[in-house]
Amino acid sequence: MSCLGIITGLRSEARLVRAITRDRPSECCPLLFCAGGDGRRAFEGALDLVYQGATALISFGVAGGLDTALVAGDLVIPRAVALPDGNLVVTDESWRRLAARGLKASDGVLAGSDTALTDPAEKKALRARSAAVAVDMESHGVAMAARAAGVPLLVVRAVLDVADEVVPPVALAGMAHDGGTRPLAVALGLLMAPTQFGDLMRLARASATAHAELRHWLGRPGMLEPPIAGHAPQLVAGIQ
Repeated sequence: MSCLGIITGLRSEARLVRAITRDRPSECCPLLFCAGGDGRRAFEGALDLVYQGATALISFGVAGGLDTALVAGDLVIPRAVALPDGNLVVTDESWRRLAARGLKASDGVLAGSDTALTDPAEKKALRARSAAVAVDMESHGVAMAARAAGVPLLVVRAVLDVADEVVPPVALAGMAHDGGTRPLAVALGLLMAPTQFGDLMRLARASATAHAELRHWLGRPGMLEPPIAGHAPQLVAGIQ
């Protein structure tokens, strides 16, 4: 039987999936793994989901914007994932088209990064190198796992921080390695640097918008069904 494996970066993203599928029989629920913003963990977790029976993989969650035209909540369902070495892993075209049908979603390349990009200058530099429209820290791991396992790949991401916005350090301090939150670390960070409060509140509002768009995508008919006839992802070189 076909089974979907979903890899997220944050526990809050995984909770969206569980909320949508809570009334399904267990055998019809997708397998989930939360990588916590770690590409290596995403790679290993995705391969483990395949070992458990996943026949297709989705990288699902929020992303940072690189294209200045994207705003918070915009969906990116990319045609390819740019690996840190510059090569591209192509997502399943027919699955991607189905996932984006009727939506205003960018199909531009999504870049994978092993480090968080918190400064607009860093984002601009990555955009110049990769021509990517957005970036996250898990999709490249999932893409490499899908290619290694020979299973179809889909990436669905909603923009959180836009290209010209700074991600406050206190926000990163509040993210645990397992994708959970560390509220005490956030509180301590704000005590030490209260000027970050405004940026943190802006990011919180953007997060609510991005999560709402992800929830809407999940609720569309057929979005959590594995592709009927998917293809293993291809590795191609250079900027496409």
